[in-house]
Amino acid sequence: MRKIKKLLVGLLVSASMFITTVSPALAAEETVSMEVETASPRAGNETWTGSGFGGSYTFTNNNLTPIKTMGKSGRLLISGHFYGTDGFASSSPIKLTVQIRSTNGNVLASTEVIDTRNGNIHFSVAANVTAGQQIRLFFDASSIANPPGIYRSAFVAYNFYL
Repeated sequence: MRKIKKLLVGLLVSASMFITTVSPALAAEETVSMEVETASPRAGNETWTGSGFGGSYTFTNNNLTPIKTMGKSGRLLISGHFYGTDGFASSSPIKLTVQIRSTNGNVLASTEVIDTRNGNIHFSVAANVTAGQQIRLFFDASSIANPPGIYRSAFVAYNFYL
């Protein structure tokens, strides 16, 4: 995206210099202002077929992914790892709940794993899906020993296999 932005800005500058050089009267009469919009990459609606990288991010409390459309029927496996990022290792381990949900909120599959505070903790969850079905993944980091608070933060990375 940055290369495209630089290319567009370069073309605009070149075109502006060309117009000024060829026709100073035209350039002096009208000033044209153009803004180049920058977009930040975000997870979005996707169609999943085969296997690939699902995503990785740090979140607090919980996260519900954008809609994922199944490109074929079969067994969807979500596999990944997580670890707590809260800095409260001595006081409260984190339990991660991972759910595959239909778009109406029904839970198709669920698993829970506990952060032992010894590095990456593996998780996996699987559900049968059909071509065209839309799902969302739900991740919840909950504390085990203490009430909810700033220590319910986790990093998660996952892949999908269909």
